[in-house]
Amino acid sequence: MKQYKIAFNAFRSSNLFSIEEMEYMSAVYGRLTKESLKNLEELMLIVTASKLRMSDDERLNGIDRIYANMEDAWLFLCDFNNRAKMLGLQRAKANNDVETVKILYGIGKLN
Repeated sequence: MKQYKIAFNAFRSSNLFSIEEMEYMSAVYGRLTKESLKNLEELMLIVTASKLRMSDDERLNGIDRIYANMEDAWLFLCDFNNRAKMLGLQRAKANNDVETVKILYGIGKLN
């Protein structure tokens, strides 16, 4: 959650993404959070011996499955954030290129 909050705040403050894109990112992060909380709740049920009747082997299999789910979610989050960062960098470069051309042609102003 810390990772997505840092990335989301950076994307929002960059002003390089539209409102619709920010809403989409928020929805993606929301789904990831919801799934992660579901996994944590399931993990708590599995590791609390009095909650579910399971053999040790069944518990270990459940823990392994939850770990794999969480690892997949983490990898997706990293990839999603990296792609958004790349898009932001491309847009920032394009904006800078446009401003440079304007200055070169005397239609923009120097800072």
